[in-house]
Amino acid sequence: MAACGDSQAGDTTTAGGTSSTGGSGSTTASPSSTTAPSDSSTAAVDSTGGVGTSSSEGGSTGGGPTDAGCGECLVLADGLTGGRGIAVDGTHVYFSDQSAGTLARVAKGGGDIEMLATGLEAPYDVVVDGAWVYWTGFVDDGVVARMPIAGGASEVLDDTTDRPRALAVDDTHVYWTTFGSGSGGVWRAPLAGGSSQNLLSAYAGIADIVLDGTRFYVTSHDPEPGNGGVTFIEPPPPDDSVGALVSVPLAGDPDGMQMQILATGLAQPWGLATVGDSFVWAHGDGAAANNPNTIMSLATVGGEASVLASGQMAPWGVAADASSVYWTDSTEVKSAPHRGGAPVVLATQQNEARSIAVDDASLYWITKNRVLQRPKS
Repeated sequence: MAACGDSQAGDTTTAGGTSSTGGSGSTTASPSSTTAPSDSSTAAVDSTGGVGTSSSEGGSTGGGPTDAGCGECLVLADGLTGGRGIAVDGTHVYFSDQSAGTLARVAKGGGDIEMLATGLEAPYDVVVDGAWVYWTGFVDDGVVARMPIAGGASEVLDDTTDRPRALAVDDTHVYWTTFGSGSGGVWRAPLAGGSSQNLLSAYAGIADIVLDGTRFYVTSHDPEPGNGGVTFIEPPPPDDSVGALVSVPLAGDPDGMQMQILATGLAQPWGLATVGDSFVWAHGDGAAANNPNTIMSLATVGGEASVLASGQMAPWGVAADASSVYWTDSTEVKSAPHRGGAPVVLATQQNEARSIAVDDASLYWITKNRVLQRPKS
């Protein structure tokens, strides 16, 4: 999405310029002249008073619908009202419906949809590890929570930050970004329990996050005070607004002393992924000099960022494998060799394509109303 105005209840996507690996997260990511339907919603609180409960109720994708814009696609879930986050493990696809306030999973290749949690407040990003599925609640005083991947009681890891958005997890911590006026930043909490830690602060807009063994990397609409960042994310951004790709030690850098700005002068950077020795990310709207509505690449060793694909409609979610970069672009899903080459359109007629994920054989993404799977090529 080229621009993202964050309302109080949810993330309102405006056509013009989703981890994720979809919204994005590290284990998985808006149109310019027209306005897409709003995704703002606040789901009712679960009747138990908790974060959400597991349920075996759901649909089945056996004999499910076809997709007019993707003949190779399998529709894994249909009838969503505000599909947002997606993540995959070896057997299942996990996804959130921000408007409906639900978290669910379905087997790769199709099957019964398992409703893992209901009554959530604007569930946004989703990531999984070997035992848990994690999600963020994208509201003021939102939650970062998890539950066993096969269902069970949920656990709140943090409920102290406003508008938690993108997620990542490693062996010891869960990391998340916050995205809103005056509340942008990166936080983490220990998986074993304990207090949350602020790792990086900004005025607004930390859109996506990925990890390696020593540092985390974020796409930021506000890399540091005084560096040209906008004070709130609204379409269109000012011509002098500056986004950045930022690197920070895993232990954090709230005072900005060890932060490295790897690329600046970016047009609303959204989804982020790493592949081999490169970073790849999506640009939304911005000044012409900042390469708006493009897919960008930067070598991890540094240098100048380069354009992998220009002239996009609304690039947002990004994923990558050893050979290619995949992204959602409003009504389309596309790929290109990450070393450079002509983009290939993999799906059309998508209803606000958002987060995206990839495994060895297939590509998975979520739209406003569907979860889809197709072969990578």
